[in-house]
Amino acid sequence: MIKENLFEQIRKENIVLWAGAGMSIYAGYPSGNGLRDILYNDLNHSVRQEISSTASLIDMAESYILSKKGSRNELNTLISNVFRRQPQKLTAHKSLAAIPHIRTIITTNYDYLFELI
Repeated sequence: MIKENLFEQIRKENIVLWAGAGMSIYAGYPSGNGLRDILYNDLNHSVRQEISSTASLIDMAESYILSKKGSRNELNTLISNVFRRQPQKLTAHKSLAAIPHIRTIITTNYDYLFELI
């Protein structure tokens, strides 16, 4: 019953697709924990001694900013570089974007993968 209702709503174009982090991971981009690890590995040794490698992404980003004298510029540049590299594959993004009845796709991801296709 639920599946039939979903298909009916898709046919009526009453569906908004919400794409989460899994879409970015599928394309080869890091998860939140993966991004945290990238930040951690970019910190100098003395700063790494002060924060756990398993701290939250928010805490890691704050430590990263503090280690850069309070400037967000290097954090922004690092994140931008991570998510502007070529994706490994866009198969899922292309498949979803090709469904003519889904006119709206919303994502909170940092990447521009849906915009690329």
